[in-house]
Amino acid sequence: MKSFATTAKAESVYVGGEVPLSKVLELTPGMTVVQAIYAAGGLRESANTETVLVLRRLYAAQHEVLTVNVEEVLEGRVSDVTLEDRDVVYIPQTAIAKANQYVDQYLNRIVPRWVTSAFAFTYPLTTVQTQTQVITTPQ
Repeated sequence: MKSFATTAKAESVYVGGEVPLSKVLELTPGMTVVQAIYAAGGLRESANTETVLVLRRLYAAQHEVLTVNVEEVLEGRVSDVTLEDRDVVYIPQTAIAKANQYVDQYLNRIVPRWVTSAFAFTYPLTTVQTQTQVITTPQ
């Protein structure tokens, strides 16, 4: 009969949301939220840095949610949060990024950007035309 040696599994944290590389990181002693974010490639432009969430499992069915303002941490106004084994760091989108995503998904992809008429010319729907404008098209 074969004997399998058991090895201790490395402690880890998960970083996801508005980072370039959502991933599981090996937790190093003293690793903080900002360090984990940078290990995942930094922040996307659409990241809401004021409400980064850390989901921490306390007991079997109990969790704690910590909110970290990364801007304040980087400015030195508040201390960074030290991560624990199996913490989840989630970086949400800004409100404007959510609005842009909505416009793209529900308007731009449903409503065509170009309309073709029976007169063999096309015009963009996004062009604003007034009564004083004269629009000519190449023949």
